[in-house]
Amino acid sequence: MEKKHKMYLKLNLMSLFFLTVSFISVTLAWFAYSGLASGGVSVDIKAWHIEFNGKSEANNEIIIPLSTLYPGMDTVIESVNIKNKGDTDAKLSYKIKSVRILDDELDTSVDQNILRDTLSNGYPFSIDVALSREYVDGGGGEASIDLSVSWPLDSGDNDDDSLWGKLTYDFQDNEAKKEALDSSYQVRSSVKVVIDLIAEQNIDKFTYNTGNMILFDPTVNDRCDTIGGNCYKTNLITPYFDDSDNVKLLPNLLNNYGSGEFDTVDMLVTGASDNWIPEVESLKLKDMLHLVGNDVHNTYLIRKDKGLSDKILGYIGEDRFEEFVNDKIVKYEGYISFDSTKFDYLDTNKCYWINEEYDETRAFAFTKLEEGKMKIYPEDKESICYIVPVIKVPREKLNEIE
Repeated sequence: MEKKHKMYLKLNLMSLFFLTVSFISVTLAWFAYSGLASGGVSVDIKAWHIEFNGKSEANNEIIIPLSTLYPGMDTVIESVNIKNKGDTDAKLSYKIKSVRILDDELDTSVDQNILRDTLSNGYPFSIDVALSREYVDGGGGEASIDLSVSWPLDSGDNDDDSLWGKLTYDFQDNEAKKEALDSSYQVRSSVKVVIDLIAEQNIDKFTYNTGNMILFDPTVNDRCDTIGGNCYKTNLITPYFDDSDNVKLLPNLLNNYGSGEFDTVDMLVTGASDNWIPEVESLKLKDMLHLVGNDVHNTYLIRKDKGLSDKILGYIGEDRFEEFVNDKIVKYEGYISFDSTKFDYLDTNKCYWINEEYDETRAFAFTKLEEGKMKIYPEDKESICYIVPVIKVPREKLNEIE
């Protein structure tokens, strides 16, 4: 089908600056001392209203100064609320323009997802940024850009914590000495990340966000209007930063697609989708972690059984994914906790298989952790858990609506 014509007006919203100003200490006493003050942060702009008004560009700047950065700091969480007061829908995106870690400038010409992964997982501290929605309806639709900065006390790598603690202290000490010699000297922060948030005016007839409900009939490979028969309630689980040709739909968990031991997952998925036309696959761990990891305020890697601190999950890059799973999750008997209210289409008391081994005797699954929280955890392979077939649909098909 011929692609619909689109018209965009580009709107630069803001530059986001993460500023870390001082470092407390470099001694190993950090790891035993829990009484450190939390990092103070203030944001001069908490909200922005999108109003195109025929303009092609507007700029706004947000400065986020973080007064302290050290192992064991309280996680700093902030959000900038966005409201579309225009008449047409807006498409949001953001771009990491520049990154400085101490004296080193990162190459920001590489893929944006590589930069996101580096900020989240390349250092003992994590800087995570995420959009709550990609598309914002005109006439008052809302979204947010969510931020978190964290440095777990017991991360599992004390050598790395100590090394970067000393490097950061030395950097800040040198900056203070420069200021002492010249009162006009502008002391630099330890870390500075500049991000452009972009809103584009979008006149497509249909726009969708991760988690949106879509009625779909896989027996005819098309949308449908009324739930029942082969018309399934599904939810889009492809995150906004995945621009692959196909998107993935998760059928409603209230339907029974089959259950069994872990070794029967592929067979059960094939049987449940026997008369379905589109490509179907089992639920993948990467899809689940990318989905729930986009909530940079409430999704945590939990490793309490090994005495380690909780960690904001954040984004995990393609090249780092296997290493992260093995060395950060499995090695320390970890599991993932996420907010069931934000991902209500995953809320269930049953256990559902994720088609990925945890170790020789266990595999990943998800179920309710407690009221308001779900978990992705290791389940014995001989347990009986449910399966759900994931439907892969060409991205363009979701835009073919009158």
